[in-house]
This record gives sequence, C-alpha cells and structure tokens, in this order.
Amino acid sequence: MTVVGQAELVATARRLQVDAWTAEVVGAMRKCGIRPILLRGPVIARWLYAEDPARRSYGDVDLIVSPADTGPARVLLEALSFMAPPYSRLEAHTLHALPYERESDGANVDLHRTLHGLQDVPCERVWQIVSRSTDMIRVGNLDVEVPCLSVRLLHLVLHLKRSDDASSRVWQDLERGLNQSSTDEWRAAVAVARQLGAENEMAVRLRRLAQGSKLADQLGLVHHGSLYYRLGAAIESSQAPRSVYSLWALTALPDTRSRLAYVRGKLVPDKEVLLEQSTLARRGHIGFAGALHSARVLTQLPAALIAWARHYRE
Repeated sequence: MTVVGQAELVATARRLQVDAWTAEVVGAMRKCGIRPILLRGPVIARWLYAEDPARRSYGDVDLIVSPADTGPARVLLEALSFMAPPYSRLEAHTLHALPYERESDGANVDLHRTLHGLQDVPCERVWQIVSRSTDMIRVGNLDVEVPCLSVRLLHLVLHLKRSDDASSRVWQDLERGLNQSSTDEWRAAVAVARQLGAENEMAVRLRRLAQGSKLADQLGLVHHGSLYYRLGAAIESSQAPRSVYSLWALTALPDTRSRLAYVRGKLVPDKEVLLEQSTLARRGHIGFAGALHSARVLTQLPAALIAWARHYRE
C-alpha cells in the first residue's frame, strides 16, 4: 500500500471513530434529557463535499447545548470519563467552547456554549437561533440534529480565524460554501446574523475572500468586526499587548465562578502548568517560578487595561 493509501485509510478510520463517539455522546445526552446539536465534522463533509465526503477529514465532536443544559452536559461528559483542562490552560480564542478529552481512547468533544465569533452575544440568544430550525443526518448508528442551512452558512464564515489563509481547511470550506450556495441562501444567513447582532462579525471575515467580498457588497454587509476581532487586529499591529485577550475573556466566560477560576489560573497557575512553561520550575524552584509568573501578569495589566479601554470605545 502506498503512503497516500495508508494516510487515507487512517483518515477513514478516524472519521468512523469520531462518528461512533458522536453517537455515543449524543445518545447519552438525550437519555438525560439534554438536546445536543452537532455543528461540524460529518455535517461539513456531507454538505460541502457531497461528491466525496471522505475528502473532508475531521477529528473531534462539536456539540452545542442550551445554556441551561451546559452544567448537566459537563457532568455527563465527566461520567463518560471525559476531562476538561483547567481554566489556566484556556486561551481567549477557545472560550466559545470547552474542550473535553478522554484519555482511554483519545476521544475529543468540544462542548459549545456559543458559536465562533459570537462570544459577545448572549448564549441564550445564540441557542434560540441555532435550535429553532434544524435538520437531521445519520451519524454512526443514530440520527443526529444539525443546524439548518442558513445557520450552517453563518457558522462557516464565523469559523474563519484571523490566522487562516487560502491553504487552510476552514478557508477551503468557505470557498465551497460560496460556490455551492445561492445568493438567496446567503441572504437568509445574513438575516440570521442580523438577528444575532453579528452582521459586522460576518462581514469582516467574509470580505477576506475575493468572492466573499463581492457577495458582502451585494448583500450590503458593512466591515467592522466585533471587539474580539478588533483586539486581534490591534495585537497583530503591535497596538495592544496579547494580554488584553485575558480581559476580554473575563467578559466572555459564562459565569462568576468561571471568571474567578480563570483569574486564579492566570495569577497562580497549577504546578503542572508551571512545570510545562518554566525552566525554573523544572529545576525545582516551583515557588519562585510561581511568584515570577504572578509578577509578570500584574506588570502587564496596566498596558492591557489601556488597550482595552481604547478599543472598547471604538
């Protein structure tokens, strides 16, 4: 067997494995009265790569549940032997979802509280829009709910990060979405974005592609982006320190308990985090490494606050 053939075989096995994990977790959630909606993975593969879904690989399970079910869903995942990382290991750009991993078989589940790029929109509103109209697809041995077409198109755009380029899978997915969907279908997606107050967030990403920019002009989309997107631009242009993301994270986390855990993790990280990040800690100076870390965070705070205040007013 050729190297390419072996890679395709491995990718196929991984997709089948992820489909089995999806059916397992979705089925368990339903038995507990939780309604999960599958966002990506086989959803993208069968929709945008219908001629050959095997061309679109995927490696984890992306599920969104209602805000009221987030707590029970986390308890259920832990009962299924999934573990989430401590808040000290989370970065601001991951706070749309909490990643869970099961060590025994390598299963990964991203438990979404919102969609990419909508961290500033109330989670209840996002869930209301995503869940009000859904489709069904067969995944593993189970029929699974997935978002309707207009929500899928919006999420396709919102999933594009500032670091993505034409070589990235997310960029290529969006290109296919632009080629395969009609103007009326995109108009419906824009209507969803406007209901969520995310028209600007959709526009700033869509305009990164030449075809998307033409569509944005046709649909009357403006170009500005959310606070999170503007902070990213400011960091890339050296107008703001990267630590400003931590302030944004405090507004994006869902509750006070999460915010306090995040602050504690940033100021006083766990021993294992220090061992990963600090040579001093690995040499046995855990206390000194922790004190230096806390001092570094506090010295970065004034510049982060100034940058936050400046870009928050824009």
